[in-house]
Amino acid sequence: MRNTNQYGRKSFIGQTFATVLLVIILAWVTGSAALAANPPQPAYGSATIDGNYGEWSLANDFFANMYRAGKPDKQIESHLYLRYDCATSTGYALVLAAPGVDVLMQPSDAFVKLGNSTKLVDGNSPNFAWVQPNAQSGRAQGWEASFSLAPGSYTNLNVHVQVYDDGSQTSAVAERSIPLTIDCSSVTPTPSETPTEEPSETPTPSETPTPSETPTEEPSETPTPSETPTETPSQTPTPSLPGPSFGSCYNPVTRLFRLTVVNKAEVPAYIGYDIYGQGNSFVNLGSFAAGETKTFDVAQEGTLRKYISADGRKWTQKGGTHVLSTAGHTANNLLCKGSVEACKFQDDNANGIQDAGEISLGNWSMMLYAGTVEENEQPIATGVTDPVSSYVTFDKLLPGEYTVCEGNVEGWLPTIALCQPITVVSEQTASVTFGNVQGGRIIVDKVTGPADAPDKFDFSLTQGEITVASFALSGADTPFDSGLLLPGAYTIEEAAAAGWDLTDVTCVDVTNQLQASELPNPISISLQAGQTVMCTFTNTQQPPAPEYGSLTVTKAVNWGDATPDEVQTFEICIAGPSFPSGNEQGACQSVGHSGGSLTWNNLEAGAYTVTESNPGAGWSVSGSGVSVPVTANLTAQHNVVNTALNPPPVAPDPGSLAVTKVVDWSDTTPDAAQTFEICITGPSFPSGSEEGACQVVGAAGGELVWTNLLPGTYVVVESDPGVDWNVTGSSANVEVPAATRALHTITNTLIVVPPPPPPPVDPQVGSLDVTKVVDWADKTPDATQSFQICIAGPSFPNGNEANACYSFSATGGSHTWTDLAPGAYTVTEVGVDTGLWTVTGSGASVEVVANNAASHTVTNTLIDVGGEGGTPTALDPTDEPAATFTARLYLPAVQR
Repeated sequence: MRNTNQYGRKSFIGQTFATVLLVIILAWVTGSAALAANPPQPAYGSATIDGNYGEWSLANDFFANMYRAGKPDKQIESHLYLRYDCATSTGYALVLAAPGVDVLMQPSDAFVKLGNSTKLVDGNSPNFAWVQPNAQSGRAQGWEASFSLAPGSYTNLNVHVQVYDDGSQTSAVAERSIPLTIDCSSVTPTPSETPTEEPSETPTPSETPTPSETPTEEPSETPTPSETPTETPSQTPTPSLPGPSFGSCYNPVTRLFRLTVVNKAEVPAYIGYDIYGQGNSFVNLGSFAAGETKTFDVAQEGTLRKYISADGRKWTQKGGTHVLSTAGHTANNLLCKGSVEACKFQDDNANGIQDAGEISLGNWSMMLYAGTVEENEQPIATGVTDPVSSYVTFDKLLPGEYTVCEGNVEGWLPTIALCQPITVVSEQTASVTFGNVQGGRIIVDKVTGPADAPDKFDFSLTQGEITVASFALSGADTPFDSGLLLPGAYTIEEAAAAGWDLTDVTCVDVTNQLQASELPNPISISLQAGQTVMCTFTNTQQPPAPEYGSLTVTKAVNWGDATPDEVQTFEICIAGPSFPSGNEQGACQSVGHSGGSLTWNNLEAGAYTVTESNPGAGWSVSGSGVSVPVTANLTAQHNVVNTALNPPPVAPDPGSLAVTKVVDWSDTTPDAAQTFEICITGPSFPSGSEEGACQVVGAAGGELVWTNLLPGTYVVVESDPGVDWNVTGSSANVEVPAATRALHTITNTLIVVPPPPPPPVDPQVGSLDVTKVVDWADKTPDATQSFQICIAGPSFPNGNEANACYSFSATGGSHTWTDLAPGAYTVTEVGVDTGLWTVTGSGASVEVVANNAASHTVTNTLIDVGGEGGTPTALDPTDEPAATFTARLYLPAVQR
């Protein structure tokens, strides 16, 4: 019971204190009501337009709520605060977003108007400032501005801003038109000093100001506050020193407030604060230079009253209050910001890890989204990776969940997810890495013979056990394009197609036309980054298996009143698939004077032309020159009837002449406009200029046929085609028999004059003269000794090519290398025994200049290894004569 009573007593004391405090606050508010906003009248006073709204009283200066789309029946998106300075006829407006809402930094949408046409101020004006702006996200907490307006009554005040609340929304005063009354006759001048009474109320955390400037760097350690003075700081006014600016954020990880303090005075000053309602809580933050900004870590919550002093001894409370509240800062997103750092690298092996040697990539776009990315959602910030560091940093981000996405670049593929979630923690930098590699392509083309075949051929493109694509192509289809593929091993396989043979497969790198695969089908391709491989599959149609039938021609002979001639025979010929020309062996058969049946067996199915060879002038023939279809496994029937004429016809049967024009363009591109004219002169065309005597054929040549010709000799002449053609077969006599087609060929060959050979090029060469000097040191030269010298340079890169070396005799001499490409040549003696010879000049570099002769000398000096002189022998040491030992030992010199 005692504990319960104690707790109850404490609760009662707390309630009593709160009641007293509330009475004091209400009294202060009542005493200040003359200057507070009383819509439609604003609060009367001025403000500094700097984006720091700490000087505003959100209780006294409140004027109106601003609704979504300006409709009072919709949710409140922001709040409007108004002041008016009668001395300068200037209005001041402050717009702050509602909790959980951001203001979009769109200057033209942030305005104060009368109606819809009279604009007083907007975000493009110099007397406008965003509150707590974030340039990367394009969002702010609100804005403040000033504007000129004469006192009076207005019915159409229109204040507007664009906000972000589940998407971009319009926030405006009710119906975009509310009343405003400015009455300066009853305004009491604003006191010049801060009243000595306690603040009328504690501002809510959402009203915490943020300094207009962000320090370029934070102190390496938090300055130690001075001890709380034993007496209450002096309230002596300091008119020349404006109040300091306080801003803060809360770090939920360290559970500390980061307090930012700005000296707004133009002279050095001391700045401090105490916590309202707590004794001995004064903290001296130390001396500040003019305009200087400092930051401090503060653990204690409460309402901070600001103090300023010129000397650190006499303090003046000035600049209002600042609230530190864990709950308030959290609820109003006044949390210390963090940052995200995104890096981009070239993932050559596509393993998702930046390995040694894989370079970083600059100028790559990155997008930052709040939370997960929804469809059609716009990023809150964008940037590009730095060309040097390959990083892009998104800073001033509230703690929470974000998503970083990289931009697509044509020709590149991601090796890590395009979008990656990331968690931002207060005052920390979170990192995310993206890898990309240039994609390759595999293109598959199909070629068929015949080209117009409609058949489709099935293909599969696989990577290991994974099928990348399955597709079908005909010869007329557009080639298959795989699209971008990650580098790696791929396989292309064409499925077998009935009736077709895969006759050729080629795969080349389209850049250098080099073979890019192992052949044939299936094809393995090691696709490289950025590589495009073109594979062509050629299929040839198998000839169809022939089907056979038969043809029986019945020859009927009607002699009429004529006496049958028993020696008369009749020849029938057929022309078709089995006998293309109609004159092959077996194409013709004969029957006697009484006629009969003629049968051709094992004929390929198709149409056959049945023709009777000219039986003579005394016959009328029907059924000759007729096409008869032969069907597989069946026997076709046809009749040819000959009737004897009495008297026989006097006119011979007409013949025909076919001239084949062959054009040889000598491996040049044919001229499609070229034509060739051929004329015939003979019984049917006596002069050769009659109508129908001449015919024309095009650049490819072809067959020209003259029919119904009187039998006889015809001269076939080609009109002059020009000096560029060599013509054979023109001006030839061709005999055209009756009822027979004569054949002739004229060939034209284009005369190609080769271009003159290029003039000889005078090569720019030089020469090198090497002199070999042999010093036998007064010994008798060994005639078998030789010395080999080689040169290495532009004309002899390895120094061992043919003619790169030359052997000198025992006495040396000179040798000149001619026609040398200019450049440096190394002169080296090879195979020399340095135990017997001292060599100078070997291994030297000699410069050969075009049209000049360079020279060099290599000298060999014999070493007397025996110490006694004498001519060295060429004997093996085991064959040397026995030495006579005296006081010294002489070693034999060995010629190697």
